[in-house]
Amino acid sequence: MKIVFKELYSIVEGQNKYDAQEKRMFDLTLLLVKNTKIAKAEIETFEEVKDKLVKSDDFVNYQQERQKLIDDYRLLDKDGKPISANQNGQQGFQLDPTKLDELQKKLIEFDKPHKTMLDEILTINEEASKKLNEEVDIPLKKITKIKHIEALSLETLVLLAPIVNVKLTEKMLIGKKDQMKASELDRILDFCEIG
Repeated sequence: MKIVFKELYSIVEGQNKYDAQEKRMFDLTLLLVKNTKIAKAEIETFEEVKDKLVKSDDFVNYQQERQKLIDDYRLLDKDGKPISANQNGQQGFQLDPTKLDELQKKLIEFDKPHKTMLDEILTINEEASKKLNEEVDIPLKKITKIKHIEALSLETLVLLAPIVNVKLTEKMLIGKKDQMKASELDRILDFCEIG
């Protein structure tokens, strides 16, 4: 089956959502587990290749030295300990706002001797991003039974849409359609025929 590579992540996430459902079916679970194993193997290979190319010893050393430079600009409390911060779910430390311009200049200077390596990594990341949008041909099995579609929650159906091969009817979507965001309905319509 041909599928856009980034949709493999959706299939893995769809399997996880399906596993959290109360109502599950043996044959649908079997199909999803098989597909997820194939998808995970492709994803792991992709991530391994990307990591091998990007995470060289030189890059790891660069990151460590750069972090040491940044650590010197942390905002400290009255006891001299760094003040932690949580920004968009990312745990870190606050930087001294009075020294941000100075830090920015030092980081620019720090990065200059590493330009070739950083440009290579940028190229690799760009190639990897393109790969995510390319089609791959792998032996995934499509969901072809109406009873399987009816057993999926809306969220799971949206995630698994790339492997749904059932002409969806209005009846199947009753109760789900009212809950859908426009983007979810668009995603289902991208992959599934409605009639």
